[in-house]
Amino acid sequence: MRIVVPRLVDAANVNAQVLNARSLLARFRRPGCEWHCVRYGKPDPAVAANPAVRVTRLAPWRAWAWHMMLFYQRSADAIFYPGVEWFDPIALKWRDRTRRHIPVIATLEGLVGDRVREDKASRIAGHAVFCQQVSAERLGWFDYILHRADHIIAISPFLANMARELYGDKCSALPMGIDVAMFSPAGRAKPGPAVKVLSVGNVRAHKRPQLFLTLARRFPDAQFRWIGEGDQRGALIAEATRRGLPNLHFPGALTRAGLAEELRTADVFVMPSRAEGVPKSVQEAVACGVPCIVYGTYETPSVVDGENGCVVWSDDELERRLADLLSNAVLRERLGRRGGEMAAAWDWDVVAPQWERHLLEIIERVTVAKRSLRS
Repeated sequence: MRIVVPRLVDAANVNAQVLNARSLLARFRRPGCEWHCVRYGKPDPAVAANPAVRVTRLAPWRAWAWHMMLFYQRSADAIFYPGVEWFDPIALKWRDRTRRHIPVIATLEGLVGDRVREDKASRIAGHAVFCQQVSAERLGWFDYILHRADHIIAISPFLANMARELYGDKCSALPMGIDVAMFSPAGRAKPGPAVKVLSVGNVRAHKRPQLFLTLARRFPDAQFRWIGEGDQRGALIAEATRRGLPNLHFPGALTRAGLAEELRTADVFVMPSRAEGVPKSVQEAVACGVPCIVYGTYETPSVVDGENGCVVWSDDELERRLADLLSNAVLRERLGRRGGEMAAAWDWDVVAPQWERHLLEIIERVTVAKRSLRS
């Protein structure tokens, strides 16, 4: 069986979907299966070393997107994990128009859309839901891929419910994993005199990093750090200086290993964004023994309120829960310890075989159904 995975596996690319694809492909081992993926630069060594994986190098410069569309056309038994760029729908339409229909299994890892989509999702969920805001054109690409897919694997029960309502009853749910060998409480630093509050993510408006300006002023005895790059980083550094906030820092991006070390020195992790799927940075913080504060709007299963962190619904509630954690070291330790225990279930060595088994079952089921329709 040959499965096309039109995703990059470049070692230097730390996009969340790329990390997920690399982690899965490094661990898929089923005899008789070949997984075909692509690279632009140097591939992830673990993926390249897997005898079940074939890696194709894409053409350079702007030609790579056209090469990716050709990659979609190769002889295969299924397509797994299509992207949502402009060329992905075109590539699938090419296959359909040439009557080379094979099962397409897509993923849903977060909600994108506009205000109309947010209103619909909020009615479905029974509470406020926020989407990452995208153009109508980009939303069209996203919707086409998921409507076209024969099956959608959502990475949380909440997203699976959204997928069923938006795209039909062809959905299941499986978690994405993390590298628990790298992200673990082992070697966790002892609490220092100043409590450290951390966040990780793109320094862009939809992540709401500006909230850290308010929190740093509200809690001057705590140290606040936001790890990541983005178009708002320079302006936030300047604004923190203008407001006289020496306890707030935006140090930029770190390597994966550097991020793990940073997390092990944190006392609390705060995710201000209200539009997420299952944030990998939250999973990694939990795995490092850090209690997390997240919004309930996206119902991440990574944080259970009162068990390994806090689930909040407003900025005022976030401030109150953060104040509780900053003043209570015993509570922080208890929540962090429980989080470290929960993270064992997210080990990629546990999760990847679940994905492989489920994918092959779906491919077989869809293939049989398509043959039945043709006959």
